[in-house]
Amino acid sequence: MSLYIHVPFCTRLCPYCTFYREPHQTALEQNYIEAVTREIRSELAGPNGRPVLRTVYIGGGSPSVLGRESLERLVESYASNLAGTSGEVEQTFELNPEDVIWERLKFLAERGINRASLGVQSLEAGTQRWLCRCDPEVNLRAIELTKKYFDNVNIDLLVGIPGRSAEKLAGSLDALLSLEPEHVSVYCLEVAGDGLAAVRQFLSRVDPDHSAREYLAVCEVLKGRGYRHYEVSNFALPGCESSHNRVYWSGGDYIGAGPGANSFRRGRRYHNETSLPAYLQGLSQNPVPPRIDDRQNSQQLELERMMLALRTIEGLPLDWIQCESDLLEGLVEERLGNISGGRLKLTDRGFLLLDEILLRLSSAAGNRE
Repeated sequence: MSLYIHVPFCTRLCPYCTFYREPHQTALEQNYIEAVTREIRSELAGPNGRPVLRTVYIGGGSPSVLGRESLERLVESYASNLAGTSGEVEQTFELNPEDVIWERLKFLAERGINRASLGVQSLEAGTQRWLCRCDPEVNLRAIELTKKYFDNVNIDLLVGIPGRSAEKLAGSLDALLSLEPEHVSVYCLEVAGDGLAAVRQFLSRVDPDHSAREYLAVCEVLKGRGYRHYEVSNFALPGCESSHNRVYWSGGDYIGAGPGANSFRRGRRYHNETSLPAYLQGLSQNPVPPRIDDRQNSQQLELERMMLALRTIEGLPLDWIQCESDLLEGLVEERLGNISGGRLKLTDRGFLLLDEILLRLSSAAGNRE
């Protein structure tokens, strides 16, 4: 089993972010910690035996805004369920670069956190201003300090910044890689289809073609510097892949705690209500919060399984699909995929068109039935 904990607080709300988050308030933090630790303990009590945790991911939001006492209680709520000692279990903690101080890093490392993820986004001043993020110097200092305490550091990088030149992207990427992060997550800004109106308005300037060009350029540079492109958005030096995220892509079981968090257990997918007030109210009266079942029929589950496989470097087993060979040959000719070891493995260009490729494959299978 894996555990994801969603911390919904941020000191400021970034204009491009589509995740559920709330402005940080000390009183709300205390109420949240009371609620989320109750949910975690209830989930991990296990009427059929206590689940063993092999990975833990504390994300948000910005978990790094939490105070020392809150962090202590959060880690304690699941510590007895870890598989082996804390150092043997991958435990990831997301940090806002502005929150990085040596006292916090030392505290986290002493509590068994062994993987850090920094929301850097860019090392280019103009981009950071447009994103309403911190100065590049703050990012640089945060990366350098974090690497003193953690042997596995991930850096989040945004591509698709409107108006950014190829030269500025290259300069930002070169500065980032000079610090030798073990892992890089690359996310494309995309026009938001739902969510807050302000976020949709902010992202309306995003050009999908520009995003694709930046993505392909970053892929080429990272692979040239020894990073393995093991999933659509993720690159790692050998041995530094995210074990937690692999649970998602392989269809493994995981518990999601916190408002809006998703869970997948024994074939059932559900999520907590995406509202902190509703979450707090629900847990004041029950051991678990209000939950919404994400019901999927067999066809939807199969499509999801295919999609998750196509996201990874291992690819999609050909015996999972039923389609004419000319469809697969067409993907190869279009340089969207390769056939190797009985699997369809997408190229970088193919990753960009994953949804379209999945539609082609599922339509072909449907036509044969």
